[in-house]
Amino acid sequence: MSNQDRIGGIGKTVKVTPASSTAAYSINDLVGGKLRFRQVGRKAANGLATGRIQDVKIIDDAKQSVGLELWLFSADMDTTFTDNVAWNPTDADLENLIGVVELTSYNTGASNSVTMKSNVGLLYDLGTGLDVYGAVKTLGTPVYSSTSANDLTVMVGFDID
Repeated sequence: MSNQDRIGGIGKTVKVTPASSTAAYSINDLVGGKLRFRQVGRKAANGLATGRIQDVKIIDDAKQSVGLELWLFSADMDTTFTDNVAWNPTDADLENLIGVVELTSYNTGASNSVTMKSNVGLLYDLGTGLDVYGAVKTLGTPVYSSTSANDLTVMVGFDID
């Protein structure tokens, strides 16, 4: 994820690491807790913060290579975030949904893997906020190896207006 070739804004990549469980996940479970991508809004003269989600990369240190969805929101959420439990956002939270990025294709190394999506192009309006919030939902049944190493790393590239 490069800050090169950005048009009209400031490029910024934010990395977060959800704390995953070592127990087996079920399809549609939340992986880790609530994610917070800090300071990805820059208030314009009108007081509002807008931008575009450019790209997403998830590094899987456990090489589970299971399809994932990254749900992104323009405001903090009321949903209860419980790792390894079915993801169930509230109706109110869905009103702040920026979009869902599905990541299903992986490139693998000997002991890890990575999934990426470029040119996502999701526009966001944070109102007077500065942060984007998110959640990772599994589309498979991974078993991550370590809660201390946080086997997943989520990186999102933002183009901040």
